This record gives sequence, structure tokens and C-alpha cells, in this order.
Amino acid sequence: MAFNDPITDEQIDTFIDVLTKSGNVSFACRLAGISHSHSYYMKKNKAGFSDRWEEALKVAADSLEEEAPSMGWISRSSTRVPVSVP
Repeated sequence: MAFNDPITDEQIDTFIDVLTKSGNVSFACRLAGISHSHSYYMKKNKAGFSDRWEEALKVAADSLEEEAPSMGWISRSSTRVPVSVP
């Protein structure tokens, strides 16, 4: 599948920035103004994009892990369990 509308560097930067902060691909696509399918096409075919994508997800996951206790979640092994925080 080829896409006729090129994605600008600004759209890529916006996508990566939002993905880093949210960890949500659909949300990042929406704010960057690109389609979900086009983002996955770019991930597969644009040099360096996949690496930036994966790094963004790692940063987002680390950030969410740090915030989990304040949101009433604790981590037990690899399973997250909701808890009440007084």
C-alpha cells in the first residue's frame, strides 16, 4: 500500500511527542493529522521512524509506571492491581 499524501517532519515530530506523553498511537495520529494506517506504514517503511516510535512507547510506559501509585494502581510482578489510596 502506498500513500500519496506525504507526512511532514512537523507531523512526525508531533506524532512522536504525543506518543511519548500518552503512549496512545490513535491519539498521537489524531493530533498529528495522520491516519492510523499511514502511521503503521511509516513505521514499517521510513528509516528511523520505527526506532523513534519504540523509544516513545518506552518513555511513555516508564512515565505511566512512575505515576501508577498516585493513580491508585500498584504493580505486582507484571500484573497491575487497583487499590484504594486513603
